[in-house]
Amino acid sequence: MHLLRDRVSQSLGHELAHVVSRPHGLPGLRASWAPGLVEGWAVALEPPSPEPSPDDLVRTAARSDTTTTLSDEAQAVVRRLSPWGFWTGRGAVSYATMGSFVGYLLNRYGPAKLKRVYAWGNFEAVYGRSVQSLAQEWAGHLRSDPVVARDAHDVVARRFTRPSLFETECPHYVPPARRHLQEARRAARRQDSTRMVAHLTRALAIEPRSAAAHEALARVRLARGQDEAVRRQLDTLAATTRTAGLRVALADAKTLGGEAEAARALYAEAHSQMPQYAHDIRARLMLRDAVAARQRVVRVLVSGDSAAVQARRLKEMEDTGPAVHAWRAVRWMEARQYGAALSGWRQEETPVRPERPRAWHRAWTLQRRA
Repeated sequence: MHLLRDRVSQSLGHELAHVVSRPHGLPGLRASWAPGLVEGWAVALEPPSPEPSPDDLVRTAARSDTTTTLSDEAQAVVRRLSPWGFWTGRGAVSYATMGSFVGYLLNRYGPAKLKRVYAWGNFEAVYGRSVQSLAQEWAGHLRSDPVVARDAHDVVARRFTRPSLFETECPHYVPPARRHLQEARRAARRQDSTRMVAHLTRALAIEPRSAAAHEALARVRLARGQDEAVRRQLDTLAATTRTAGLRVALADAKTLGGEAEAARALYAEAHSQMPQYAHDIRARLMLRDAVAARQRVVRVLVSGDSAAVQARRLKEMEDTGPAVHAWRAVRWMEARQYGAALSGWRQEETPVRPERPRAWHRAWTLQRRA
């Protein structure tokens, strides 16, 4: 017998009951062929504990309808005798039900018959009655006593509602929409935008409200210059389902379409959605807001080019200013060329538009110093 040290007090009595059953099991196996009898015996013969009894748990479950009725449980006893029926059911339900049933047989008909029936589960030969008949008698016994332990309901609510292994989704299962999203990301790493779009389209066909798939598809389309397609794609989404990333993608599309004020409103909404500690993201949204009227700048930012290429393209622009200098510094930092980024951060003029709240200006000052 092997037990974890911190489980001895809870499990030792149960495991010793299994040891006691071994002389009455099948030759060689020294156990019953029926798991329901194996575990029912151990539960029925466990030492008394402060926990509610198996009888109380089964009665409470039937009355609160968290699992089934007593009549249904009586019919389920036959299923729980078999390996498949016992182990595919909810563990707490199977253990309590069979513990209560075996305990009833022990108290009503004595230990001698229980020892004889244990190995083969041949109820008719031992008890002169079918297991269905005995189970109905057991259910009637439970109905006859309306009193249950006070804390039985809490135990039932906590344990009996826990799904069995066969009711639980496999942790390795990946839903089809998620699989297509993963394949799209792999295609993006290979710079295969055609396959990326194909997988994203399939993901959205399965899960039309997938924010991650919508955002990824919008970014590909923006990089391809398909800003009108992005507006059509994202304008149809309800405002409540738009994440900050979706608002930024839609704002970028509106900027490229010449709708600067609509874009700024969306950038501000995305900014308000960001947690206070997301300083870097909030600073980038301020910079996005500052260039909302400059389509050429945003076209570079959504191009999909590397950070270094974007920084060089921004440097070549004639219509520079504080916001463009700041964006160039951001892209140089992303390219890990910190010396080139430093010149952009040395400028004293703030890129945040004067119309924006003071909090934006204070936040930018702190972010620049950081």
